[in-house]
Amino acid sequence: MNVVSTTNWTVNPETIGMSLGEFASSEVPDMSAVGDLQGMLALVKTAKTDWGQLKKVRRIDLCLPPGADGVHSLNILPFSELRHHVKPGDIVIFVQRDTSQFWQERNWPQLVRQRGRHAELITRENEELFIRSFWQAPKTMRVPIDDPTSHKMLQERHDVSEFFHFHIFRLVKPEHISTCFFESNLEAWVKVLEMVDNPVGTWAFDPVDFTDIDSLRSLGDGLLASKDVHMMTCIEWTYTILCLAFCYPMTESFLQGRGVLEQFHQQHANGMLAEGEECALDTLPLAPYTVADVLRSFVSVYAENALLHEVSDENIEGMAKHFFGNKLPKKTMMPIVPLAECFRKAHLENLSVEYVVTALDAVEKSSIS
Repeated sequence: MNVVSTTNWTVNPETIGMSLGEFASSEVPDMSAVGDLQGMLALVKTAKTDWGQLKKVRRIDLCLPPGADGVHSLNILPFSELRHHVKPGDIVIFVQRDTSQFWQERNWPQLVRQRGRHAELITRENEELFIRSFWQAPKTMRVPIDDPTSHKMLQERHDVSEFFHFHIFRLVKPEHISTCFFESNLEAWVKVLEMVDNPVGTWAFDPVDFTDIDSLRSLGDGLLASKDVHMMTCIEWTYTILCLAFCYPMTESFLQGRGVLEQFHQQHANGMLAEGEECALDTLPLAPYTVADVLRSFVSVYAENALLHEVSDENIEGMAKHFFGNKLPKKTMMPIVPLAECFRKAHLENLSVEYVVTALDAVEKSSIS
């Protein structure tokens, strides 16, 4: 494991209460130690293996796949430096520091989620950048990135201390998608979806409200014509906003064509229209995950040499039913998906996902040696 910083800094362990080495190389069972995919699935399915015999190594499920040189790297930054590296539309994934108890308990719902615990979104409002999501429903929470003390607002939220470190990812825009229009459209949709509520009991796997471009735009029509917003998990909110920003232009001509312009002005008095030349994707930037995608994402991260293409969706879904019954929705989205997409695209048509940085608490320059 090689951990690097974009500025060649190292973090003083006493500052964050956990050393950078501990964070980046915390031990979890190395699932690849049991052999190829078929061997691993056989062990998991029978659940008779001695889990104590699974080799514990410093795993790389907290960072990206290895580069051409075989090195796994993290770009570590203090929170106060984020403003120099992030853009509107970046996805913030909070990761669990320690998942060893899930392995010991064979807690499959928690394991298949991997370390992703929470998702938020970088947005801009009045030229100021925010980390934004909803935490205390039904209102979204904005944490200004330019304020170096804003990390305290994040840290004080209930239960956040267990997964406070976070990665930031970015969907790579096609050239025909204007940055100016995309960011303006993103801001417009954030204003529409700034009042949301969280579904109870389905934090991990809530079915998404759309599965293709047509159902997404139908969802957008409903959101603009009504103040009623369907309950969403944190990743659903982030995912929905991003998909709408890419695929549903908030312009008078587009809204007129959809037949919702008048309702939008009536229902969203404080709403805004996107600025710049209209542009949009004609397919979802990131397709919802199927049951097979959920398990493949897990295997991609924990079994690096697995021959995933040799296992059919039917067999993968059969294994899922063995462990979860019918609890996994047919189409969902998990906070860990951006990292999983860096290991392996679930669908070839998905936009590429780019890793940006990893932020650690409030490490200031004065505390870095």
